[in-house]
Amino acid sequence: MLLTDKDIWKSNYDTNFKVNPPLKSEEDIEALVSGLKDGTIDVIATDHAPHAPEEKESDFASAPFGIIGLETAVGLILSEFVNKGIISIHRMIELFAINPRKILGLPQVKIAEGETANLTLLDPNFEWIVDAGKFKSKSRNSPFVGWKLKGKPLGIVNNGKIYWSSL
Repeated sequence: MLLTDKDIWKSNYDTNFKVNPPLKSEEDIEALVSGLKDGTIDVIATDHAPHAPEEKESDFASAPFGIIGLETAVGLILSEFVNKGIISIHRMIELFAINPRKILGLPQVKIAEGETANLTLLDPNFEWIVDAGKFKSKSRNSPFVGWKLKGKPLGIVNNGKIYWSSL
């Protein structure tokens, strides 16, 4: 939703721009954004397709499809959609957390006394630059390296255990 097919040639066919489905036109991106706003799209997910550097260090045609997405998805959506007024933070939470559970028939997570804590700790004002060297993933294949973002998950609480992000 943030890159187009033009970014492939602008990057000189950097294999980090080789994703599946392939990047589309600006018009396609506009349609996706419209779908986010009007409710046609009900979930945001990331393929999170990590690859070893030697796999992506080949010509564009031979390189595998995919990028890592888990470590940048929330920051990208906060920066490019929420902070720009395209969608609300409540809509972002629906798209990432509430709607996927509904679709899969999973119970909704409750934040209440007596419930096991399962939540993401967000700082919507945290400014950071995407640095592949700080990824928790063993892979580094991301076209967003160097992007300045505002908003980041600082950690998660899962089944009562806290896991902190690298800043």
